[in-house]
Formats: sequence, structure tokens, C-alpha cells
Amino acid sequence: MIENKIYVKVCGLNSPENVEQLQNLPIDYFGYVFHAPSKRYAGSEGITNSRLFSVNGNRTGVFVNAEAEKIKATARQCRLSHIQLHGNEPPSFCQALKNSELRVIKSFRVDADFDFEACSGYVSVCDFFLFDTMGKLPGGNGKKFSWDILDRYRGPVPFFLSGGICPGDEERIAKFEHPFFYGIDLNSRFEDAPGIKNCVKLSNFLTRLHSFITNNA
Repeated sequence: MIENKIYVKVCGLNSPENVEQLQNLPIDYFGYVFHAPSKRYAGSEGITNSRLFSVNGNRTGVFVNAEAEKIKATARQCRLSHIQLHGNEPPSFCQALKNSELRVIKSFRVDADFDFEACSGYVSVCDFFLFDTMGKLPGGNGKKFSWDILDRYRGPVPFFLSGGICPGDEERIAKFEHPFFYGIDLNSRFEDAPGIKNCVKLSNFLTRLHSFITNNA
């Protein structure tokens, strides 16, 4: 674990009212999906309502095989600090975004057969990796993968743990040990509806997680 702290990213937000409710929770990264086929698509609301992005934390835009110029334009309009790439974007694509002073998170969908050598070309062009469950959708499948797989990842890029994290996982997350474990990505298992997070469920989860982290320190 990096800095003896687990950073929290809540992804798939598309309601300004819901985002305002989440402001009082210890969330470090707010994630918005700019992939039109997604049921959590934030693009339409983001174009017309700046309240969606009026947050104190880092603003992360999630894209899937989008054009670089479109990503940059969206980043400027929505004041994004981080770009999360969930498609087949090559390292050169990540470098182009970093050249625009954006921080890059590259997502990898993993299963028991995943070869972490696939990450090696991205080491110098990404700020973070995100390890998600292999599934039918680019993200938000709500299913876990075996975290033991990550024992094969040797770094050095810090990573977010994603994929079906839900209430009841707090102690396991607090005890998860990896030198490059940076944070968790929370999404579908905390929703009342696609894009609408349950604030009480998130608050209880984060309180319990912090308690377990403190007790394990």
C-alpha cells in the first residue's frame, strides 16, 4: 500500500444532485463516463450542467477508444484532471494526452490468464493503472476477479483496484497487501440506479474501511 492510505474513486456519476450529496464523503476521485453506449453516460449532462463537475476532488473522465482531440476538448470543457482509458489505446496515445498536461489512468481487464507484460509498454506514459474484471462491458460489470492475480504484477506504476467491490469488502481491502496498491474504484455495487450512488451505503462502507485501516496500521 502506498503512503499507508487507500485512495477512493467513485465512478459512473451522471447526476449533479447526487454529486452534491457525495461532497461530504471522503472521496478523492470523481469519475464520469464519456462513452455514449454506457448507461452511466455523463456527456449530455456534462455539456449543459457544470454542477456535475463542481467537486473538491480530482475529476476523472472515462473514455473508450475515443479520438485524442475529443478527449482533450472534453477535458477542457469539464475541467478534468485525469483521463481513464478503457479501450485499446496504445502507449503513444497515452503519451499524447500526458503532453497536454493530463494525468492518465490506463485500465486493464484481467483474468487468471492475464499477462502483466501487457502493461510494460505503458509504464512511462501512465500515472496509474486500473485493474478491472474481464467482462462483456468495458467497465461497470459488477463482478470481482481473484485479487491474488495481482501478486504477479511487479510495478512500478501504482494501481486502482476495481471490479465488483461492494459492502462487506472493507476488511479484505484494508488487509490487501501490494507495494503499488494505490486506491479502489467503486461503481455499480453502490448504486440505486445507473449513475446514481447510494450515499448512505457509500458512507457506511468508507467509515468501516477507515476503521479497518486504522486498526491494521
